[in-house]
Amino acid sequence: HYSQELRVYSWLLALSLLSAVVLLRALDGRLRWRWYALVAGVFVNMHYFACFVLATHAVWVLLTDRRRSTLLAWAAHAVAGCLMFAPWLMYAAPAMAAYRTAAATPLNPGEAIRRVGVAFSNGVVPPDAVPGLVTQVGVAAVLAGAVALAVQRRWQLLVMVALGIAAPVVGLYLVSFVKPTFNPRYVISALPYVLLL
Repeated sequence: HYSQELRVYSWLLALSLLSAVVLLRALDGRLRWRWYALVAGVFVNMHYFACFVLATHAVWVLLTDRRRSTLLAWAAHAVAGCLMFAPWLMYAAPAMAAYRTAAATPLNPGEAIRRVGVAFSNGVVPPDAVPGLVTQVGVAAVLAGAVALAVQRRWQLLVMVALGIAAPVVGLYLVSFVKPTFNPRYVISALPYVLLL
C-alpha cells in the first residue's frame, strides 16, 4: 500500500520541480511551449492536486510577463496539458467522489499549516504530533530564507516561492471544506519551493 503511494508522491514532487523549470525556460525562450504542455499533462495525470501548482504558474506568468503573446502561449499550452487529464477524469470521477478519509470536518487554518510544517520537517507523523525542535528549526530556516531573498531584493523569486508554497496548501485547505481530505502528503508539490529557501 505505502510503496504505491510513495511512487505517486515522489513523482508529484519531481513533476512540480520539472514543471517550474520548464515554465521558466519557456518564458525566457530556451524551450518551446509544447514541452510545458507535455509536462503539465503528465503532472495533472499523476495527481489532480497538481492543478494548484499550475495555478501558481498562471499567477507567475501574469506577474512577470504581461505580453499578450506570452499569456496566450501559456494559456493554450496549459489547457492542452490539462486536456490530457480529461480521459482519466471521466474514469476516476466516481472513485474520487466516493473517496472517504478519517477526517470528519475541515481543519482550521492554523492546524493545516502546523500539519504541513510538521510533515515537511519531520516526515510522516500522526496528525496529533506536537511540533518539536526539528519543526521549529525547519520553520525558522524557511523564514530566514525568505528574509534573505527580501534583503537581496530578489522579489520575483520570493513571490514565486511564496506562491509555490501557498497555492497547494491553500488549495487543499479550500477543497477540504467540500470534502474533508486534508493530508500533508497532498501538498508535497510545494516542497521544491520550500527547499529553494
